[in-house]
Amino acid sequence: MAGKEVARPAVVYIHFLDYYHYTRARMKWRISVKAIRQEARRALRLAVLYADELILPASSFFESGLARDLVREHAELVDLGYLWISAAEPSLEEHRESKLDQYDRSSPREIYLAYKKRHAFHLPPYRQRVGSSTRTITERWLGVLGGEDVRKQLDPGAVLDLPSGLGERWSSIPDSLQGRAFVTSHVVDLLRRQRMEMPGYLLDPIIEGAYVESYTGPLDAKLVGGLVYLRSPFAMQADRVSFRYDQVTRSLVALDLLHPLDAASASQLVRLRLTPEWRYLAAWMSRGERMGARAAENAKFLIGLLRKTADERRPIMTSTSGSMRRAGMPAIGIVTALTEEYVAMKNLLEAVAPRQVDGDPNDYVLGEIPRRRAVSAGGNHRVVLTQLRRMGTNSASSATANLLRTFPGVQVVILVGIACGVPWPTRPEKHVRLGDVVISDRKGVVQFDHGSRTDGVFEGRDITPPPSARLIGALNQLEAEAMEGMFPWEEHLDSLVRKLPTYRRPPASSDRLLGDDGEVLKHPRDVLRRRGRSRVFRGCIGSSNTLLRDREFRDLLRDRYDLRAIEMEGSGIAEAGWQFGYYYMVVRGVSDYGDSVKNDQWHRHAAAVAAAYTRSLLEVLPSETAEVFSR
Repeated sequence: MAGKEVARPAVVYIHFLDYYHYTRARMKWRISVKAIRQEARRALRLAVLYADELILPASSFFESGLARDLVREHAELVDLGYLWISAAEPSLEEHRESKLDQYDRSSPREIYLAYKKRHAFHLPPYRQRVGSSTRTITERWLGVLGGEDVRKQLDPGAVLDLPSGLGERWSSIPDSLQGRAFVTSHVVDLLRRQRMEMPGYLLDPIIEGAYVESYTGPLDAKLVGGLVYLRSPFAMQADRVSFRYDQVTRSLVALDLLHPLDAASASQLVRLRLTPEWRYLAAWMSRGERMGARAAENAKFLIGLLRKTADERRPIMTSTSGSMRRAGMPAIGIVTALTEEYVAMKNLLEAVAPRQVDGDPNDYVLGEIPRRRAVSAGGNHRVVLTQLRRMGTNSASSATANLLRTFPGVQVVILVGIACGVPWPTRPEKHVRLGDVVISDRKGVVQFDHGSRTDGVFEGRDITPPPSARLIGALNQLEAEAMEGMFPWEEHLDSLVRKLPTYRRPPASSDRLLGDDGEVLKHPRDVLRRRGRSRVFRGCIGSSNTLLRDREFRDLLRDRYDLRAIEMEGSGIAEAGWQFGYYYMVVRGVSDYGDSVKNDQWHRHAAAVAAAYTRSLLEVLPSETAEVFSR
């Protein structure tokens, strides 16, 4: 039953940035490059407001300079994990190599040369899809023969003088291509060599429509409809349209919201999508109703929010931030809940000094974390560390607010400590174990006890904004180093354990996972796991004010939200960040499985692992990155 309640991510397939849409707009309709780019950019950015993920076909990336240009401009979407490249081959390089065999000198020159290049800039992550575009196009092509005469289907009004032998030649086209790409230009060229002239625009709806279907079906993705200059030659089914560009832009103009959205950063768009005000406007625009007072009020709120969050591009007040410099002012706050967590983090700071402030109930420790020389020639990160008076999201939010008032230069808060891990024995790639590290990536933190209950089904509503793209960039660097066999946090962990022996790793025999009937389950084989060491996971973290000791409820939350860990303070930190305009990240060491046998045996080691990873994360955050997190 829990599986039925899993909400699938909203996916938009970016079909309109390909070579063919651009060429039609330029050559057939004589639209200026500037106008085409403006529409393409707006449509891409509006898609962020309607989707959890954007999928760009790999062929568009290689064949279209417009697509590559917009990917470069919106690199922050890549860092946040919102933009993906997809094709049927196992990797992007294999896709490129397969296309080299499908195009030759008789193909459009731009496409023939496109696959001979390798692009070195920051590429979106790659996702392999199932199925084959060529197979789908072939099936659609041959399916035409099942209806009335081919010429009548292509030219119902008998306006054109189509060749009489077209029907007989139709079925032979797929085999006659002999491995060349099944695209309109190749088919027209093939027919011409057979002395049959065929306008390419008659074939576009069949070929391009089938090509797009080969992506939207397997990816369960929707499309952007209603484009003007980049309109598609095929009809879109209503249930496959995420939003209509023409309808939405007209509404946004009426609300004075279009130009503020044009100027917004990618991270601002991501944040905006999470607000109830935008969700209301999106639903209102889809209905096509007249503008009422509530729509105008919501638009006014969003404009104000964009102005407010635009101020987050200001420099953080660190010892290296120029005119904003204030001596000793920390730029980064670290929050812990338990004493074990506080002690672990404190012992990984340098130049430690206690600090108490009148009128602030928090106790603080000021310290430094050196940056790597290879990353930056700047000074150390100045940080402030505090411990909550009690556990829970409310306490975390209150303590963080006090920290920000006392240290106004702080614009990044990292919550460091332990959490309940969410195991998944049937999915080794997602199976979290004791001693592992879980970091909130672009999926952020979900407060699963905040929502509504309808017909006995609880629906969580509180999904907080993701961390800064720059913080995720530092996380990406550590992940890349791990792939190359470098684990700098393990050096910090080993050093901490030598200093505090009670933080050593418990024996592997104590990592016991119980099944439905209380039996001990065998952990699945995991090729990415190294004996006696922690594995690092990135993903959504669940948060509430309730201590979890319920295996069945844990698994229900896992299936519904795709969680990696569950804790009690993260949503308080994230919510305060949304309200006060700072960035956050949650780093958790796994100390238990949130079941009936929960105990404290792994607490200290889990706290040590989280602290060690946090130190390494900040070490790779360069000075220029620390100064402007939303740049």
